[in-house]
Amino acid sequence: MEKWRRALWLFTAVLISKGAGACVPPLDGTRLESQRFGLAYKATPAVGQFFTLEVAVCSKTKEIAEAIKVDAHMPEHRHGMNYAPSLKPAGANRWRAEGLMFHMPGKWELVFEVRAAGKTDRMAHAMTLSEFSAQELNTIQSHGPWPPPEARDPSNRVSGKPEAIAFGEKLFFEPRLSGTGSVLCATCHVPFRAFQDSRPRAFGLQEVERRTGALVFTAPGIVPRLLAARVVVAVGVLVLLSVPALASQANVRALGAASLSCAAAERAMVLPT
Repeated sequence: MEKWRRALWLFTAVLISKGAGACVPPLDGTRLESQRFGLAYKATPAVGQFFTLEVAVCSKTKEIAEAIKVDAHMPEHRHGMNYAPSLKPAGANRWRAEGLMFHMPGKWELVFEVRAAGKTDRMAHAMTLSEFSAQELNTIQSHGPWPPPEARDPSNRVSGKPEAIAFGEKLFFEPRLSGTGSVLCATCHVPFRAFQDSRPRAFGLQEVERRTGALVFTAPGIVPRLLAARVVVAVGVLVLLSVPALASQANVRALGAASLSCAAAERAMVLPT
C-alpha cells in the first residue's frame, strides 16, 4: 500500500511540475527559456543594416512580465551595438524592438531581460553573421575544395618531411642566425600579420628600401588553409641552406648576416594541424 501511495505522489508531482513549466509564447520564432518565462523572437539581422525584432513572452507561473529589455553584444570583442534600440508594446505579451544594428560580422549574442515581481530573468541567443551573402558564400565554395588537397612540392626534396618542418620552424624563430643575435625572421615576417609587418619599409637592425614581403602569399595553397585555420607554416632548414643566392644586401642590413635569407620561406611547407 505504501508503494502505491509513493508512486501516486510521484506521478502527481510530475504532472504538476509539467503543468507549471509549460507555456507557449504568442509568436512563431526562435524559442528561449528561463525558470519563470518562455520567450520567442523573430528577426533577420544583416551586417551594417538596421533591423526590427519582434518578441513575445509567456509566463510559466502566475507572475506577469512587467517589462523587458533587448540588447546585443559581441562576447569576443567585448563591445555592444553602436545604437540603442527602442522598444514598444505590440499587443498582449508582445513587443517590437526597432533600431538594432550589428555593425560588423562575427559572433553576436542577443540578450533579453524579463522583469517581474522584483526579479529579472536573463535569456540569450548566440549567432554568427558573415560579411558575405548566402549567394556569395556559394560562389566562394564553388572555387574549392577548401582547403585544397595536400600536395608535396616536387622541386623541394624535403617538402612534407616532419623533421625538416620542425627544424625550419626553429630556424625561423632563431635570433642567433642574425649578426647581433637579436633579430629573427619573425621580427619582420610576423605570422599573425600574413608574415609581414605592416610597415612601409622593413626594419630589422636597420631600415631597408622595400617593405617586408608577405611570405604567406607566395606559397601556393597557403591562403585558403590559413582561412580554414588548419595549418602550421614552417621553413625547412635544407631549403634555407640550399638557396644562398637569395641572400642580398637587404638581408645584410636587416639581419646583419648574408648567409641566411627569410625569402626562402616562399618554399614553405604545410602540414595539417
